[in-house]
Amino acid sequence: DSYTRYIAPYVDNWNVTITSGKCYYYKDFAGSNIRLICLDCMHDTEDQGTWLENALSGALTNGYDVIIANHVQPAEKPNFIPLETPWHNEVVYETLSEGTNYPQWTQSRYTDAVDQFISNGGKVVCWLSGHRHYDVCGTWQNVLCMSVTTAGDTRDTRCYESRIDGTITQDAFNIISVDTIYKIVKVMRIGQNYSVGLQRIDTMCWDYANH
Repeated sequence: DSYTRYIAPYVDNWNVTITSGKCYYYKDFAGSNIRLICLDCMHDTEDQGTWLENALSGALTNGYDVIIANHVQPAEKPNFIPLETPWHNEVVYETLSEGTNYPQWTQSRYTDAVDQFISNGGKVVCWLSGHRHYDVCGTWQNVLCMSVTTAGDTRDTRCYESRIDGTITQDAFNIISVDTIYKIVKVMRIGQNYSVGLQRIDTMCWDYANH
């Protein structure tokens, strides 16, 4: 009942293109030439794969750059290449790569569709995910992939940095803006903004046209 519980009461306010009963959709930002595609990786279906291919094809036709949001990362190593940046917590990434019943990586049907979109000249701004509960920053097919540490759960032991109730470290989220003229992703961290090695996680820019 995911659709009934989490989407149906709110979707009328989202201005998204969605099929009733489905937990995947896209939203166009026409003024910025951006299409945000949100996938439902917990329910891998042939219908969703076809829908994604059509959504990407439509973005290409309309000249939209694409952002993809998904619960899990798109691919594992060696296809996923970590970036040498405080935004990637390599220590935790190496030790907690297994151990849940959820899919660890996005189904190949979906990544193949995105790969084809890129091959056809489409621009993918970035791939956003969660699942890990800690900071992950790297590339897949030269696309920036980012996961953020758990937003506000100070008792989650997978949050490697200190998270203290009642302080700025209690929160941790990223603000992401996209410049589609110069093809730059701009990221700013709010809340817990130091890595486990005391490197500042502050601001970052990524040229998504030239990788």
